[in-house]
Amino acid sequence: MDVLQGVFFSCATDDPDGFDDEELEQVTALLPFLALAVKARSTFDVARTLLETYLGADAGARVLTGEIDRHSVRSIQAVIWLCDLRGFSRIASRVSQDELIELLDDYLEIMARPVLDHRGQILKFMGDGFLATFDLESASREVVCANALNAAEEVVTMLPTFNAKRRDEAKQTVDLGVAIHLGEVLYGNIGTRDRLDFTVVGSAVNEASRIEGLCRPLGRNVLVSGTVHDSAASSRGKLVSLGFHALRGIREPRELFTIANR
Repeated sequence: MDVLQGVFFSCATDDPDGFDDEELEQVTALLPFLALAVKARSTFDVARTLLETYLGADAGARVLTGEIDRHSVRSIQAVIWLCDLRGFSRIASRVSQDELIELLDDYLEIMARPVLDHRGQILKFMGDGFLATFDLESASREVVCANALNAAEEVVTMLPTFNAKRRDEAKQTVDLGVAIHLGEVLYGNIGTRDRLDFTVVGSAVNEASRIEGLCRPLGRNVLVSGTVHDSAASSRGKLVSLGFHALRGIREPRELFTIANR
């Protein structure tokens, strides 16, 4: 089936006699230029929507304005959010492909929505989890850390309802782990000459990954680093210390926190 493409245009006048011949000639003469302008704008809007959908709002805007050089990276302070679905390999071996995709989409939705609602940016989905950041350039450390903690609290609050619904439908339930850390990261284009990834890298990202890996051993859905705890003055009351823990590849043990009753 052929798809009709083009720009459709209509105009009107409040003159009771309508357009005269000269005015119609002027409109006709302007149409090619108007169509070109509309086409250019609509193409830009489509490109912006695609880039924001696949890269995130800030990363998409940077790529759209030409920030596509492999060495285009900068150092920023950010709250790093790393989450993961526990037991994904076991679940994947027990359900059909259609149910697996449905589960992932539904699970990632309840994980992602609170992050986005609290001004976080999802940089990449990684199978059964994702990496997100909360930028410290837009607000104070205290506010940004509070946003990340509020997002985590919403996630773990919604999880029992999500699982109860799936259980009623005789479907697989899920468990998850979230790590929240604050530190300096390199933000920008990483990759080869032919294929780039707009993401964050650095020791703070590695530390967040190590923290997330302790969610299961410590039996917690959310683990928060000491740097986030120290910066989130207004939210400290909801955090409980779990003591100091060794992180693989990190020289000194780190004090970790969790959200009370989570």
